[in-house]
Amino acid sequence: MARRTTVITTCDLAHEVEVSAVKTITLSLNGKRRKLDACQDHADEIEQAITPFLEFGAALPGRVDGNTPTWPSVVQQRPRPAATKVVELPTVYSQSAIREWAREQGVQVSGKGQLPRSVRDSYAEAMNKTRTRRSRNG
Repeated sequence: MARRTTVITTCDLAHEVEVSAVKTITLSLNGKRRKLDACQDHADEIEQAITPFLEFGAALPGRVDGNTPTWPSVVQQRPRPAATKVVELPTVYSQSAIREWAREQGVQVSGKGQLPRSVRDSYAEAMNKTRTRRSRNG
């Protein structure tokens, strides 16, 4: 059995009987934004009431298609940086690999906790030299 669902949008304003909405109007005043479904008569009435004031207001940035907010408090446009800076991130090494290497080098390190920076730096330097030799021979 097939089922068909029909959604009928009705005017949000007062009517004695249900009247279909033909337009969705977005209103904003004093920080409050509202969306209103209106029939043709009410849409015309709202437009006639607001239009005289629109010629005095300053235009706001953004699209005005009803889908995207146009207010600066909602749509923040950040300035783009002039150039992208490339930053080389340090290589992260395994703590257990550093401990094993340090012990092979005769350096005493604890089994837990953070390793001294001097040990980590020495390990990184040794790994970089090893990689450089491998890439030259490889």
